[in-house]
Amino acid sequence: MNRALSIAVIVIVGGLLAVVAPLSKTARIKQEVQAPIVETPVLSETSHTYHDDMYGVSFTYGSEFVVQQVKEGDQWRNNSSQSGVRLFTLLLPRTFQPSTNFSNAIITVGVSTDKTAVNNCLVAQNGESPLPIPPQGFTGFMLGDAGAGNYYETISYRAIKNGTCIAVEQIVHSTNIENYDPDQGIKVFDSGLVNRTLGAVMDTLSLE
Repeated sequence: MNRALSIAVIVIVGGLLAVVAPLSKTARIKQEVQAPIVETPVLSETSHTYHDDMYGVSFTYGSEFVVQQVKEGDQWRNNSSQSGVRLFTLLLPRTFQPSTNFSNAIITVGVSTDKTAVNNCLVAQNGESPLPIPPQGFTGFMLGDAGAGNYYETISYRAIKNGTCIAVEQIVHSTNIENYDPDQGIKVFDSGLVNRTLGAVMDTLSLE
């Protein structure tokens, strides 16, 4: 092989390597890029358990929640005009989603022995829709409501035990984002995160 031919071969081989090398590097980069991992919120390491001996309701909640004192006049459950008693209120405060239109969320436990309340306990009322897969022992409903720039999304789990209607509910309260001036920097809250955090509690709900 003469000198000119040798040089030509080297140039061609070198050019091919120059092309292959970047392609191989690009291929390696593509292999190293992975789909982002979406973390599902779980109960924080510091968790607490609510348990009511009389009605057998229990669930576990994390330190992101705050126990609120039950006040006179608190409804035993949302969307009911019958009398009853609120037993427990758990608050997910506004600080969970700061600088957003998230107001708060609560999980409540209430009971009623009112005859009408018991008769309608497991029936969808006032615009409620049934939930297909509630916790064992409960019947589930959901309701969306709005008024004066406020939105309320309720999930209600209800059961009848010893002639008493038991209601365990989560209510998410938010406000109309259009009510805020853009200069305030208020953003739309992450409803998925809020509902997953509440759902982590409801997944532990049980009825003895």
